[in-house]
Amino acid sequence: GSTEHEKSKIHLNSTEAFLLYQKNRNIQSLLFKDQLSKRAEEISKRRAVFERIIDVVRLIGRRGLNYRGKYEGINHLSDNTLNHGNFLDILLLLENYDATLSSHIQAIIKKSEKSTSSGRSQNLTLISKTTVNYIFLSFSKLLKDHISTKINIAGMFSIQIDTTQDITVSDICSIIIRYVSIEPIAKVNEHVLSILSAKESTGKALFKLVENSLLKNNIDVKMCVGSSTDGASNTRINIKVFLHGSQMNHLNNFTFGATHISLT
Repeated sequence: GSTEHEKSKIHLNSTEAFLLYQKNRNIQSLLFKDQLSKRAEEISKRRAVFERIIDVVRLIGRRGLNYRGKYEGINHLSDNTLNHGNFLDILLLLENYDATLSSHIQAIIKKSEKSTSSGRSQNLTLISKTTVNYIFLSFSKLLKDHISTKINIAGMFSIQIDTTQDITVSDICSIIIRYVSIEPIAKVNEHVLSILSAKESTGKALFKLVENSLLKNNIDVKMCVGSSTDGASNTRINIKVFLHGSQMNHLNNFTFGATHISLT
């Protein structure tokens, strides 16, 4: 029974191992104590550095600044006369007043000098364009979730859609959402929900592009009560079809874009 089990070798060994673990006297702690302590310290430092990097990215986003520069390689960071872009230049400025950030940047510069490869090397730097892009994607997801929640609380929204061509002659579709929030005060909110590449310029293709964007962001299509486009027949007809499926169809309204009205 239980008495025999408590006296068994397996139970005694397990009990001893548990007591040693509670006192940090287990095999892992005894053999790798220094390494584990050093790893924990390194993780703490990198998290502190990453917090500063996120704050810089937030600043760039709020001000609508571009963050890329011509000389972004780590091997160029030591030369403050070069254009590293807003992101890296702000970090290099903060480095002069922040010991944590300075230690990190100087460490990756030294590693880069020892490396035979060019550019930002293969080491984890936390300041690469890839890291910044991941941060931007995370911000985008959080903001869209916030917008989606607010729209679902409001219960209705209107949508503005327009396309233009960039320097590569590709059609870019902007999807703008408007809704009214009640708290803390009544306010009309306007947000750019998506800026997407339109592979086709037909009304049907644009309609599917808008519909998929709304569904992807958990926004119920049936809550759309109004639309605004440039008045092109292909866009206008399909957006009317899009609105026709709304449960609030009696409230649906189409409006020409103000910019296009002023030009006609």
